[in-house]
Amino acid sequence: MSNWDIDVSGVNSVLSGTGEVAGKLEGEFKTYSTNMEHAGTHAGTIAAGGKAPEGGGGLVAVALAQFAEKTKSDLQYIAVRTGKSMTGAVEATKAYVHGDEQMAQTAQSNALVAPTPEELKGKQPEQGQGKA
Repeated sequence: MSNWDIDVSGVNSVLSGTGEVAGKLEGEFKTYSTNMEHAGTHAGTIAAGGKAPEGGGGLVAVALAQFAEKTKSDLQYIAVRTGKSMTGAVEATKAYVHGDEQMAQTAQSNALVAPTPEELKGKQPEQGQGKA
């Protein structure tokens, strides 16, 4: 993680754009079943036995209804996955910023620590020793 270099304003910009698109998709998902039903109603009246059911529709309407039912959970997954991904990006960015603040605070605190006897003699602490 020490090699992380996140552009926080860039993350915010991407999340803003993604949020706009996700908001539009949410509306599309809500009307999905209605739109599929409407398409089925207007797709013609091909029907088994050559007789169209009352109210229109037919085999195409049935196929579209089955397709809509089978794909509904996939669309729900996309919506939930998008939300979780966006939330994860926000939380990770917050942690990154907090980590920067914590590292700065630690560096300032370490700068105030009195020198050790070894440091006073000109010796540097060995790796893994001392405060970091």
